[in-house]
Amino acid sequence: MSGYLETYGAGEERRNRIVFWSIAGLLSFLVLSMILYFAFRYHAEGRRVESFLAAVKAQDYQRAYSIWGCGPQNPCRDYAMEKFMEDWGPKGAFSIMADGELNYIEPCGVGLIYTIEKPGQQPLILYTDKNDPTMGFAPWALCPEKGVSGITLRKVRLFLKERLGGG
Repeated sequence: MSGYLETYGAGEERRNRIVFWSIAGLLSFLVLSMILYFAFRYHAEGRRVESFLAAVKAQDYQRAYSIWGCGPQNPCRDYAMEKFMEDWGPKGAFSIMADGELNYIEPCGVGLIYTIEKPGQQPLILYTDKNDPTMGFAPWALCPEKGVSGITLRKVRLFLKERLGGG
């Protein structure tokens, strides 16, 4: 009779271990998936802005203009190559930002706002629409859709920078 009771509950312990490790694996997968999603959700768009700035820095203005979303086949109606060169060319007002640092990417509607900063310069704010391949200058520094109550890390940093007198 003692042999019969020795294996009592052994199957249940094995089942409990299987259930525990299955749940732990599923939760680990979900956490890792969320971390990867939030880390890389704007990666493609950020690489596009970085490649645009690299093209401007390398003075490859045709490539930069095509990354902007314009080109010889499809020139931008409101941003001709001549105006682009005035802004981004060797003597352009924004060409010094080509080696700036892409500090913020903030979602806004169906697009993204990019803030490029360089010490001693005003931040350059660009906007891309996820549905449209063109880039442009953002008409606002902070997304108006989020309103005053839309707290973002960027707003917190700007607030602290103002209060603490950081440059």
